[in-house]
Amino acid sequence: MQGITLHQQGHSIHILEQSSLLTPASHMASVSRGPDVQTFLSRFDRVSHIPLGNPAKKKKLQSVHHSGRSKPFFRMQRLMTSSWDAFYFRGQRVIDIFEVPSTGQLAIIKESTSSSPRTTATHNTDLVLGADGPCPRTTSQLSMTDIHGVRHHTTLAAGLVPPQIWNLQRAKATEDMLDFPAPFLELLALINAPFLHLIVDYPPAEKMCLVGGRVRLLGDAVTLLRPHVAFSTNQAAVHAALMGRWLNKEGSAGMSEREWEYQVGRFGGDTLGPEHLVW
Repeated sequence: MQGITLHQQGHSIHILEQSSLLTPASHMASVSRGPDVQTFLSRFDRVSHIPLGNPAKKKKLQSVHHSGRSKPFFRMQRLMTSSWDAFYFRGQRVIDIFEVPSTGQLAIIKESTSSSPRTTATHNTDLVLGADGPCPRTTSQLSMTDIHGVRHHTTLAAGLVPPQIWNLQRAKATEDMLDFPAPFLELLALINAPFLHLIVDYPPAEKMCLVGGRVRLLGDAVTLLRPHVAFSTNQAAVHAALMGRWLNKEGSAGMSEREWEYQVGRFGGDTLGPEHLVW
């Protein structure tokens, strides 16, 4: 979203994606199109005649009581769009950023993670935007280790979860002390190839502008929202719009440096709440 917004304003954009996969591993999940995402699409979608996503029959989040009846606890007008088949310019990891005294530009040293041996290259730029979220810390080392013995920070894709880990979790769910509703236990019994995702959130970063404001944090790098909140994509759309306004200093919709930083942190903070808890 940042790339699309700034490219439309005439800036030259280069996007680096750390993942070495052709496509990201499927999380069997969808992307929620909140109001700011829909505003973004209304501005930049060049194939709007092609349907994107399906309106949810019941636009609400709900929990299931032990009686089997649902109880809505959050309603909102939104569309759900699958995140499958997304392609990335892959295998690029930033290992250093520094200022070049002779030009005043920033030099980005990137390392290719998809080639052997690994190679490095340098890009010169005026502005760097970082959007990757922080790696969460967990004491559950075993549960985030895949069948090949590789430790993952946030997500274990379907097919990589060790059977003994999933069998243990299903056994715990049937214990009386957890008291899960029958529909939930039925779903657990039917899932044979789950994926694991740590449920974490982080409050807004204390500092979003670095190197004199030429390195800026956005999206998950500013505030990491829990995945079941389904609002991370909307946060990205908000931040893309704010970046476009900040760079358009001469326009009528421009904004100051101080206002930009305040607004970027405010969205995630308001979503998380004063105690960093969601629902």
